[in-house]
Amino acid sequence: MGADAVGNIVRLENALERLPTMLTEAENELHMLENNVASARTELGKPFPYEDEWSEKSTRLAELNVVLNMDIQDNSAAVVLDDTAEIVEIVENEPQERRAAAYAR
Repeated sequence: MGADAVGNIVRLENALERLPTMLTEAENELHMLENNVASARTELGKPFPYEDEWSEKSTRLAELNVVLNMDIQDNSAAVVLDDTAEIVEIVENEPQERRAAAYAR
């Protein structure tokens, strides 16, 4: 607030005049947010539409990681944990035919 008393009173009056508009805007925003929460709760109950595709791609990614780990670690054993928490183990000296089959997919 400034040093001028009249100016301060005018500012206070202007702020008081804006209060009903600010209240209406806040109520509208609250109503919109409540609708958004209700919509989100509805969506939360629905199954993920791409679950099967995600599962297939995760399995394929685990297979590719195994192949890549074999190339990096040469003759050592590799263990890969995929997103579905399944452990895939590769034994030492994997036959070349199996590596080629994994690359071909």
